[in-house]
Amino acid sequence: MEKAIQLIKNSSYIVSKETKKQIEQNIRATLNYKNIRQIILLPEQTNLANKTVCVALGIIGWTLWTAMDRIRDKQDYSQNKLDRDLVTFSILRPIIDDLLHQLNLTKLKFNQIRNIVGTMEYANSKFCKLHLRQQYILKSIGVAIPMLIFLMKNKASKKDTDLCYKYFYHLIGSRQLSDDACDWHEDIKEGHKTLVTEWLIDNAGKNKSYREYIMSFCKTVSPKVANEILWHSRLSRSYARRMKFFKSTKFLEELPQFYEEMALRILAECNKNKHK
Repeated sequence: MEKAIQLIKNSSYIVSKETKKQIEQNIRATLNYKNIRQIILLPEQTNLANKTVCVALGIIGWTLWTAMDRIRDKQDYSQNKLDRDLVTFSILRPIIDDLLHQLNLTKLKFNQIRNIVGTMEYANSKFCKLHLRQQYILKSIGVAIPMLIFLMKNKASKKDTDLCYKYFYHLIGSRQLSDDACDWHEDIKEGHKTLVTEWLIDNAGKNKSYREYIMSFCKTVSPKVANEILWHSRLSRSYARRMKFFKSTKFLEELPQFYEEMALRILAECNKNKHK
């Protein structure tokens, strides 16, 4: 991780010492070691020469679109923090292309990666017209970039790179829904639109009391969220298992399995309460 942060700081796009420090602070405020392992998901035994570049891309994907989420959601925080997020976006974004060029990908593979980045940026746009169901996933699909690069550099089949993209799409779906389910109290209060708050309002109506939303969440929305997480996590695991590039896909299956087990516990609790 330290080497990857240094690689980002050494980019020609970061001019002053102050800016480098600001970028590093924002990265460290956003990331921890566990995040990095979840983002990169590169097998421990890999000898990929450009692994540091892949880690750097994973760091950028996570930090950059975390900043974009805050800007897009218009969170109520200080002007200094807003300025920091805007600086982060304007500087880190071109570094992605800089790092991709260092990987010496073929033109076709380079464009494939660029298309994924473009899709993600579109989903993050304030003027995004995507349905919320797709937007909440595509806004974070950049975390798939390091693994896709790893597969492309090691001449994996197109089928495996497609399966990898689908694996991450559904992994992000289960993870984002889990986060939104935990944060719905704050999101409904602040007026942040997520798939969970949309389901809450559809079920209970607009401008209801906190108590009414709690009842709606417990009785109707919670099992709906759990079933959606279950669907995403099981699909994610099935796509991982179908990949032929790795001798074992256990390291890929562990993350969606965590969300699958969580969803099953929620559904079991819902069933228990229903029969009380």
